[in-house]
Amino acid sequence: MNDALKEVVVPVLRKLGFKGTFPHFYRELNQHVDLFSFQFRLAGGSFVAELSYAEPGRENVYIDKEAPVSKLRAAQTSKRLRLGASGPGSDNWFSFEPVGFFKRQADYQNIASRVASLVEQQAKPWWDEKRLTS
Repeated sequence: MNDALKEVVVPVLRKLGFKGTFPHFYRELNQHVDLFSFQFRLAGGSFVAELSYAEPGRENVYIDKEAPVSKLRAAQTSKRLRLGASGPGSDNWFSFEPVGFFKRQADYQNIASRVASLVEQQAKPWWDEKRLTS
């Protein structure tokens, strides 16, 4: 799954100007920082793609407010959205649990493609709104 996300989603993030390394990415625009992180379930088989931000005064950052931009993580913030969720407080996990005896590579590619589409459809507008209202 990691390989598919790196192959499909990371180039979309790079095209949008994100820096960082898997699983944490950031983009600074006029002192406003957009954050994106993959978080995998400890037991395996699923992950979330979490969006967040840090405004210039870092009011949304509640852990290590003074961290350099490159060290900020979505988990340090109080306002986050899980990609694919219907809104604040809702949840969405991308499952890649094996179904049946074998799991084909194409399944991972399909999941990664869905995440990439959601970056365009959901994440970009969400970050734009937060940048304008914070």
